[in-house]
Amino acid sequence: MHVNRTESHSLVPQGWTAPPRKPSRSAAPKLPVLEQVGEVLYELRDLLEEYAPSWYSLDHRNRVEAAIQRLSEI
Repeated sequence: MHVNRTESHSLVPQGWTAPPRKPSRSAAPKLPVLEQVGEVLYELRDLLEEYAPSWYSLDHRNRVEAAIQRLSEI
C-alpha cells in the first residue's frame, strides 16, 4: 500500500517518538566520519534497490550512484 507524505503525517499519533536505535557496526566511534557516511549511503542504496518504492526514479538512482562515486574519490 502506497501512502504519500500528507497521509502518513496524519497516521502518526500525537507525541509519538521513534525508539532509539541500537548502535550498529557502522556507528562505531572508531570509524572515520566519511567511512560511516559511506556505509550508510551504501545501505540506503541497497534498501532502495531491494524495495524499489514507486517514487524511486532513475534520476534518484543516478544521483545516489554519483554521490557514491564522489565519496570513493575522497
